[in-house]
Amino acid sequence: MNSGKEIKHTRTENTIRNIGAGFINRGIVLLLPFIVRTVLIKKLGADYVGIGSLFTSILQVLNVTELGFSSAIICSLYEPVAKNNLDEIRKKIGLFRTVYKLVGIVILLFGIIITPFLQYLIKGTIPKGTNIYIAFWIYLINTIISYLTFGYKNSILTVYQRNDLISRTNTIVNIIKCTAQIVVLYLCSDFYVYIIVIPITTLLGDIIINCISNRIYPELNVKYKLSLSGLDEMKEQIEGIAIGRVSLACRNSFDNIIVSSFYGLILTAVYSNYYFVFISVGSLFSILITSMIASIGNSLVTESIEKNRSDHIKYDFFYEFFVGVCAICMCTLYQPFMKIWVGKKLMLPFVSMVLFCIYFYINQLSQVRSAYSEAAGLWWHFRYLAITEMIANLILNIVLGKVIGINGILIATIITAFGCSFLGCTIITYKKLFKTSCKEYFIRNIFYFLTTVAGCFIVRYITSGIVVSGWKTLAIKSFVCACLSVGYLVTVYIMYKPTKNNIKSLFIVIQHVFLKK
Repeated sequence: MNSGKEIKHTRTENTIRNIGAGFINRGIVLLLPFIVRTVLIKKLGADYVGIGSLFTSILQVLNVTELGFSSAIICSLYEPVAKNNLDEIRKKIGLFRTVYKLVGIVILLFGIIITPFLQYLIKGTIPKGTNIYIAFWIYLINTIISYLTFGYKNSILTVYQRNDLISRTNTIVNIIKCTAQIVVLYLCSDFYVYIIVIPITTLLGDIIINCISNRIYPELNVKYKLSLSGLDEMKEQIEGIAIGRVSLACRNSFDNIIVSSFYGLILTAVYSNYYFVFISVGSLFSILITSMIASIGNSLVTESIEKNRSDHIKYDFFYEFFVGVCAICMCTLYQPFMKIWVGKKLMLPFVSMVLFCIYFYINQLSQVRSAYSEAAGLWWHFRYLAITEMIANLILNIVLGKVIGINGILIATIITAFGCSFLGCTIITYKKLFKTSCKEYFIRNIFYFLTTVAGCFIVRYITSGIVVSGWKTLAIKSFVCACLSVGYLVTVYIMYKPTKNNIKSLFIVIQHVFLKK
């Protein structure tokens, strides 16, 4: 049986394979959309970037209708997969399919309801000849396609630790999508044709994933009946995830909506360009987390609490090391990159750039902890923190956004993300999952943060003499920044006793990945 063969792979092998495929996919997913976004600005203008960012943010909010069913069901699948209980696996997947179809219908209904109010979310003028309602509906169709077709099949590959297959599929589909969009922009510069490519390629990706899943795991390719049987036993988990999903939507999506409502499409485009870089760099790290979750879930079922706590400290160091490198490089290269890419007219002030770097670092602080809490299904225990973050973030976004501007929106998100997601959720995770104090974890992270801040000043000072005038000099400065950042962090961490052994372990992991030793 194929699924049995897959399980025989070690957690490390699965994780490394998933990370490798994920980085290849992410490299393409970052490069091609960047080119597409650049062509879109040049051919149609920044307003259209603002429209796309606004509608994407609105639909991300509507996506909370999914309420975390996928995470809850995937979490519930770890144990039956580890025990190869096919009947239970089929039951859960059948439930997932039913829920996804219902979610797709609900999102469609909410989309219909919100359509008449779109004009009130855009301050100022709309590009001449553009029907925002038609554009919104194309984005809406793209959102619901996966729910109504084969989106649930991703869970099968995820729980069997085959995210590499999902990544490869995404790579192919993104190449097709971005190539088609670039061709459309150059041939006819039609915004509607440009965005109609998105749902077509989304459907293509779902069909490919369905075929792969059916071929590798034929024993799971059964005709699932539409049934909600088994939903009650996951009620608490789903409610906890639902609250968390709504909170996350407020943090990640309301920013663009508020900027558009207060300041118009042009500033929304400027903000979203910076956020595009922010989220693109962050998505590289999401590969690590996504690739690790299934392995962590397996480890939580089979290993001791102390072993998992020790692994968490170690993985967190590895993760924060690379986050530190990226944060230092972003602080040095963000503005030169934006100047070359979009020009001075579409740039934010230096202070805003610094806030984006802080936001990036804060956003990444708790990602490894989040992977453990998600694999353990601790969402219900975070419900009050999630509600607090959601309300506080929305209020602060509106108040500070109105008083201070874009910087106020960034400050609001930083405050709520740090207080609730990092501090609060970490305390609960250590109490409920690791059964111990999180003091050591916080002390280590304070040290990581101070080390990174010092690195930003040092690297910016050393590289200040390299004047960026084009892509060539930017590449040179980027290389120098990366080398200095890595060298600086290795030097500091190898001199600090608690992280000395972790640096050695990091080199061993890198050697294993790249040299296959």
